[in-house]
Amino acid sequence: MNTQPMKMIKLLIQTALLFIFYYLGTWLQQTLELVIPGSVIGMILLFLLLVIRVIPAKWVDDGSLFLTGILPLLFVPVCVGIMNYANLFSSEGAVIVAVIFTSTLVTLAITGAVSQLAARGPSERGTSER
Repeated sequence: MNTQPMKMIKLLIQTALLFIFYYLGTWLQQTLELVIPGSVIGMILLFLLLVIRVIPAKWVDDGSLFLTGILPLLFVPVCVGIMNYANLFSSEGAVIVAVIFTSTLVTLAITGAVSQLAARGPSERGTSER
């Protein structure tokens, strides 16, 4: 039996499952008029179901690896769309780059500090265990 078609079917099913969570999150966002994007809601739902082991991780492993592998291709339309705003980038480009650079540094610093704090044990943080 040829396993290549079976791998493709498995990949399609897992990718479809990921899209179902995306559409479920979008539907919840629109129905409940939430300010959180539907894609984030779907991701949180998937995460919770993976954590409580309702959905085994093997059900989405290959599909998520596939989508991660083609992720750079998904940014091509965005990059092409940016070209429509060339006049904005020519006049405000330096400011935009400075803001992006600064916010990235602040995000890295905060993330590093929080991860270092989380990596320490409770006794090293100065809190007592009860």
